[in-house]
Amino acid sequence: MRLKSSWTPRIGGGDGPVYQRIAAAIIEDLSHGNILPGARLPAQRDLAFDLHVGLGTVTKAYGLLTKRGVAAPEKGRAMFITSKPAESTVIEMDVNIPPNLLSGKMLRTVV
Repeated sequence: MRLKSSWTPRIGGGDGPVYQRIAAAIIEDLSHGNILPGARLPAQRDLAFDLHVGLGTVTKAYGLLTKRGVAAPEKGRAMFITSKPAESTVIEMDVNIPPNLLSGKMLRTVV
């Protein structure tokens, strides 16, 4: 028996890798209530087919969601939403830019 998720993310154009935009679309729909905690996400192959992207792209997006604690896989079943995303800022350690903690004005100030 195949259970299909009734939800598909709408990813927009823009900068950044497609897998990050897919993950962002899922988080955005979760925060707007379009997806509820405990919801089943589409199978990776189905989502890749629906979005016209490679399977590896969806795998990376689901991995990013898992890393952020938004979704969790259940072995042999599917990927499920775990909770609403936290409103805190997340510092990505795999991106080579400093976090935006200090403004230019603060950096120019001589103590």
